[in-house]
Amino acid sequence: MGGVLRNSIRTIVVLLGIAQGLAGCRGKESSPSPVSPSPGPPAPVTGLQPRITEVAPTTSTTAGGAWGTISGTGFEPGARVAFGAAAPLQVFVPDSSTVQFWTNAHEAGTVDVVVRNPSGREDTLARGYTFAPPESFDFNGTWVAHAGDEYETDMRFVVENNRLKSVTCGASPTVMFSAPLPVSHGEFSFVGEDGLSVSGRIVSAANAVGEINIVPCATRWWADKR
Repeated sequence: MGGVLRNSIRTIVVLLGIAQGLAGCRGKESSPSPVSPSPGPPAPVTGLQPRITEVAPTTSTTAGGAWGTISGTGFEPGARVAFGAAAPLQVFVPDSSTVQFWTNAHEAGTVDVVVRNPSGREDTLARGYTFAPPESFDFNGTWVAHAGDEYETDMRFVVENNRLKSVTCGASPTVMFSAPLPVSHGEFSFVGEDGLSVSGRIVSAANAVGEINIVPCATRWWADKR
C-alpha cells in the first residue's frame, strides 16, 4: 500500500511539472516582444531653391577686400556663400535676386561658387570665380573714388605707366606728384613731409581701396575704374 501511494505522489509531481512548463510556454506566447515602429519618410526640405545666373566681377585679388554681386533667383535672408571651401568676409542679401559679398584672402585659382539658403537648398556655379595675384591687374587709368565716413566725398586719381600721377579729393586742389609714385604688386603708398598721405591697392580689374589724408579728406576710400 505504501509503495502504491509513493508512486501516485511521484506521478502527480511529474504531471504538475509538465503542466507548469506548458503554462510558462503559453505565457511567453501571449506576451510578444514590443516592435519598434518603422521610421517614416524624411521631412521634405522647404524654402526657396536658389539659382545662380551670374557673378560680377568674376575675378579678384588673392589679398581679399574685393566686393561683388551674385545675381539669380530664390535667395533667402541669411543665405551663406562659399568660394570653393572658403567663406567671404561679409554677405548681404538685399532681395531674392541679389547677394552682395566682400572677399577674404584666398589662394590663387578658379573655384566653384555656392549659395546655400537657411532652408538647406543650395545652388552651385561651377568654376564661377577666380582669385588672381594683385600684380596681374592693370592699375593704369582714371579712377573715380568715394571717401568719407559715408563715402560721400568725391575723389579722383590717375595712374599712368604703373605710377600714381595725381590725386584730387573734395574741394582740395589737385595734388600732382613731381615724381609719380610707383605701383608695386598692385599697391602704392605716399607720405609727405606736410602730413599729406595717400595709399591704395587694387582688388579687382575695376575696383580699388585705400586711405587718404588730404584736407578735407582724412579717411578711407573705395574706387571704380573709368
